[in-house]
Amino acid sequence: MIKKYENYTESNIVGIDEIPITWQQIKLKYILSLKSGDAITSNELSDEYDFPVYGGNGIMGFTNRYIYENDKIIVGRVGAYCGNIHLAKGKIWVSDNALLIETEENLEYLTYLLKSLQLNKLANKNAQPLITGSMVKDQIIPFPASKTEQTKIAQYLDHQTNLIDQLIKQKEKQIELLKEYRQAVINEAVTKGLDPNAKMKDSGIEWLGEVPEGWEIRKLKHLVSLNSNEDDAQYLAFKVALENIESGTGKFVESNLESQFEGVGNYFKKGDVLFNKLRPYLAKVYLAQQDGYSVGELLVFSPKEEIISGFLFYRLLSSSFIEVVNGSTYGAKMPRASWSFIGNLSVVVPSKDEQSQIIDYIQKYNTKINKLISDIDIQIQKLKEYRQSIISEAVTGKIDVREWQIPDNVHEV
Repeated sequence: MIKKYENYTESNIVGIDEIPITWQQIKLKYILSLKSGDAITSNELSDEYDFPVYGGNGIMGFTNRYIYENDKIIVGRVGAYCGNIHLAKGKIWVSDNALLIETEENLEYLTYLLKSLQLNKLANKNAQPLITGSMVKDQIIPFPASKTEQTKIAQYLDHQTNLIDQLIKQKEKQIELLKEYRQAVINEAVTKGLDPNAKMKDSGIEWLGEVPEGWEIRKLKHLVSLNSNEDDAQYLAFKVALENIESGTGKFVESNLESQFEGVGNYFKKGDVLFNKLRPYLAKVYLAQQDGYSVGELLVFSPKEEIISGFLFYRLLSSSFIEVVNGSTYGAKMPRASWSFIGNLSVVVPSKDEQSQIIDYIQKYNTKINKLISDIDIQIQKLKEYRQSIISEAVTGKIDVREWQIPDNVHEV
């Protein structure tokens, strides 16, 4: 059973009221040495090499040589990765966008301690956030001088966080399964319809297979108009770039003004469907809710009389359509699909009444699935918060784990 220390003393550290009386209040510079990593070019990186190169976001590639061969703590120092903490083991290279920490203290314990400090808050507020070595070294921390105690805390946290991480992975797997199910529902509805007893016929097209007997087989280019009317999008309010479209759902994701594209864009109208031709496996499809402009990588389809916008949207978002388009791409680094290929793909189209029924059916299922995913996301966030609170309690001395032993029931958290 976890308990508190017997005696505490007042703390002079911001955010910590008291620490165990046997602990120190000390600046990090007195227990570690810290320096910047070394620059490395992209030409020196290859997955075929043996030695990992660590940057602010962990392993950024591999190289054929190394600088360090003892375990080190890596701290991100530039940009979005400021304050990220990684424990690197073995022979490694550390890039110049990270700081390197060496210490005689328990590395695992110090890793947990540094994560609890949330060093990203130290970064300056410039356009390119930066953490310096001095900022880190001047941080005052609560510190158990006994390495035995440090080791015990690290062991406790290893065990507890591992259990929480397992729970998080299970819930993330549940979300992936729900997303797969959502795709299966969409694909089945737009290719087979809603009647499980409907008579089927051979489409004569390998990737379509059997289709409902009453559905019409049409090439996409006969169902939509490709809108390629480029214009200056600089001064228009509503713009859609690739990052604004959520993969697999078509949900619009807001972005800040700085990240919006400028220059020439394709005009689209409300009801048009935008399809991403760059890396189509990302499944970025968007049903326009208002007029606007889109980045050139998005093909703009205006549906003709025979097809409803919502049905076209789900048809293009379906896994079978995405897979066949993705199989047609050209270009190794930036794979793209062409309109000439996409436009000549055959799709099956039911009556407009049945299209409307299919749209309603999918939307109802999506509402249920999205609610389940949202609930699980909340559970994951709470687990992550709980994980952080456990780390904070242990490394600040709020709990005493010196006598802790791994429980017989390893499922306990």
